[in-house]
Amino acid sequence: MQNAIFFSIVSLVYSIVLVLFFFSKKRMESDENKIFKRMLIINLIGLLIEVVPATFAIRCLLKTNIPLAINVLKLILVYFIIWIGEFTKYIFLITLKDKRKYQNKINSYSKPVNIISVIIYIISSFIVYKLPLNAYQNNGAAYTYGPAATYIYLLSAILIILWVIVLASNFKKLRNKKYIPIFAFIIIGVVVIVIQSIYPELTLMLSMQTLIMYLMYFTIENPDIKVIGELNKNKDILEKNNENRSNFLFRMTQEVRKPVSNIFNLANLIDTKNEYV
Repeated sequence: MQNAIFFSIVSLVYSIVLVLFFFSKKRMESDENKIFKRMLIINLIGLLIEVVPATFAIRCLLKTNIPLAINVLKLILVYFIIWIGEFTKYIFLITLKDKRKYQNKINSYSKPVNIISVIIYIISSFIVYKLPLNAYQNNGAAYTYGPAATYIYLLSAILIILWVIVLASNFKKLRNKKYIPIFAFIIIGVVVIVIQSIYPELTLMLSMQTLIMYLMYFTIENPDIKVIGELNKNKDILEKNNENRSNFLFRMTQEVRKPVSNIFNLANLIDTKNEYV
């Protein structure tokens, strides 16, 4: 298909809009937001690779320098590894946050998990660049196949199986809106796989992932700094009012105690005088 790149170009525009909108406001530095930021940037980079160097490799380099073209196309496979890896971390995070016994351990787990994930990304990227990859070109469009692509399919299948296990362990809370992007990925992913099996030159996976980014944006707990500032301001006002109320009650108590004390002293004085009479 001559217009196979059309979906990626449109998705790139939508990705840029989402990135600009998200980073235009200061937001709370939660673990969910940190992963979402990384996924936004990764998705944008993946679309840029798809639209510029990958298209150049398909239309020009495959005719003149096949090894270089294959190495450029492998960048898309590396992108898939990193994006789906971060999405997996997001799934584990929201699931663990729903389990009370893990809530206090999330912060201590985040750093080692990030280190391990980076190591996995590096190793997987090395494997992709060591395994052979073939490209079939037809009428200005192309698709890749071979051991490197098969490795990505197997890795993705393993991670999706892990998703299913994690979701099954949290079955009672799956009605939460945070799980909408996960179900959307699974359902739409099946449709995309069917379409690409018929038209393998279409690159719909990146477009689908851009759609998932939008769903995540509208479903994650994502209050901005302005809202948080208003909440903190109201909190300070309430605390100040409570403090003033406490001081007022303390002063009133002291004022009440003073007459009572005077009456008590006067009563003692009267009793003392009566004893001498």
